[in-house]
Amino acid sequence: MSQLLGRVATWAVTRPRPIVAATVFLAVIGAVLAAARLSPDTGTRTLLDTGSAAFDGTERFKERFGDDAVVVLVKGDLSQLVLGEDLGRLLGLEGCLSGRAPADQAAPAGVCRQLAALDPVRVVYGPATFLNQAAVQASQFLDEQTQAALDDARAAGRQAAADAAERGAPPEEQRRDSEAASSAVLAEYGDEIVGLAAEFGQTGLPRIDDPALVSAIVFDGRLDDGTPKARFAYLFPNNEAALISVRLRPELADDERRRAIQLIREAVEDDRFRLDGGSYVVSGVPVVLEGLADELVGETLVALAIALVVMALVLMLVFGRPLRLLPLAIALAASGLTFG
Repeated sequence: MSQLLGRVATWAVTRPRPIVAATVFLAVIGAVLAAARLSPDTGTRTLLDTGSAAFDGTERFKERFGDDAVVVLVKGDLSQLVLGEDLGRLLGLEGCLSGRAPADQAAPAGVCRQLAALDPVRVVYGPATFLNQAAVQASQFLDEQTQAALDDARAAGRQAAADAAERGAPPEEQRRDSEAASSAVLAEYGDEIVGLAAEFGQTGLPRIDDPALVSAIVFDGRLDDGTPKARFAYLFPNNEAALISVRLRPELADDERRRAIQLIREAVEDDRFRLDGGSYVVSGVPVVLEGLADELVGETLVALAIALVVMALVLMLVFGRPLRLLPLAIALAASGLTFG
């Protein structure tokens, strides 16, 4: 082996020009490839051992619930945000972020249609969607209770008629007993509905644009006006903010995640979702990591330039002419080849 290496070294020394040229060429190509292809990776795998229980648990969590959430902070007086027209705009924004383009956004280039095409979102948790679902479920509950009450009233009427017939009562008395039993069941149901309506300040069917219903759901009547209930802190952290959580799909590639964050930023800036009494701030772990990655690239280039200057100054002070900067050139060439 030593003889082979000796022959290689002798061959290289006797042909310095092609060797230096080939080395410089490969170093330049390596540096170009490194600059073009290397990029920061902010994934969990860079922080945890891929064989560890923590990594497996994190991956299972993301599979079930989605990746870390992009959080849209809605700043403004909470009463105005949920009790006025801004609630409808929030509902439209949450639908857009979840991939449902508004019917009037026919242009393929619209941000909502771009989000729908990219489909980067696993689930959206937002105040307007929550309140809309609450109103829908309340309506469904009333429908179910009404149907159950009607069924119970019919059953009670039939039973009363059967009891009257068994006593030998005439048909007219059977009919009166049946109607009385049915009316009693319906009256009991009516009292329950009136009690529920009084509790939530309702005078009609539950609707998301009903301030009384929204106020009863969101605000704690035992505290100062405008104080949200503690159990909804993940949506209404205080009386001056609301939160929209957008959980991305964990299998997104880095460029898809970056594009999704950009589209979310564009969506909150869309005029159709502009609020009268508030504003939006896009944040969350994916946004912070993407910003960190962007800053890391720039700061790395600055650090590299500073290191080159310091190394060049040291070499010029320590080594004599004419090859005092040769070690620096060799180090740069080795780095270009390695990273390229």
